[in-house]
Amino acid sequence: MELKQVSYSYPKSDRRVLDDLSFSLKPDKLNVIAGLNGAGKTTLFEVMTGMIKSAGRIAGLPKQKNVLYQQQGVYFTHTLKGRDLVRLILHCDHSRRFRVRKNEPVLTSCMNEDERSKMTGLWGRPYGQMSVGERRWLLTFAMCHMERELYIFDEPTSGVDPQSRVHIMDRIGKLVQEAGKTVVISTHTLHELQFYDVHLVLLHEGRAVFTGSYEQFLNAGGSENPDAAFQNLTAPQSARAVRPR
Repeated sequence: MELKQVSYSYPKSDRRVLDDLSFSLKPDKLNVIAGLNGAGKTTLFEVMTGMIKSAGRIAGLPKQKNVLYQQQGVYFTHTLKGRDLVRLILHCDHSRRFRVRKNEPVLTSCMNEDERSKMTGLWGRPYGQMSVGERRWLLTFAMCHMERELYIFDEPTSGVDPQSRVHIMDRIGKLVQEAGKTVVISTHTLHELQFYDVHLVLLHEGRAVFTGSYEQFLNAGGSENPDAAFQNLTAPQSARAVRPR
């Protein structure tokens, strides 16, 4: 999948949120979109999902029914139980990949013992009694089991505890390994990327200022600290200076 000269400006604005943006997405890697707040990450996702129309083109983009987009801040009533949320999502899957039985947790062969225990514990628990991390994991788990060609997760680990962050990223990492699927996430938590095979795209002022692996990102940013590398690559050209390692 390749973006070719994609540009977008909001109505009544001359500023390009996306400015002649071109880069490729890798189907066999975890594609990560990083950037400052306002860099254009969410706008990019809205273009990729067909929510807004842009100039340029995206080669290889699946049909809209084969694209999944997990946005931040999706509201579900707190009286829903875990099983209700999983059923709701999986019953929306046009592939009908899984049958959800009324009173039995969804347990699959690819789940480890920790995930099985977590799913069993959340199955009958009201959504309002779950932690933020538990909610996000359950939602991500269900969405990862929908049959799609392109999966987009907007900051899936934002605001969750370290244990939940590991569980969520591991679940998304397993999705990357499935053939025929392209997975994209956005994140501000750069340190965790060292543990995954990622293709990183750094957006700044609507443009891709870096694309490559995590190691290449550190080298380009001149630091073993990913936050410092990020700062170096997004600093104004006149102010850029390689920080000490």
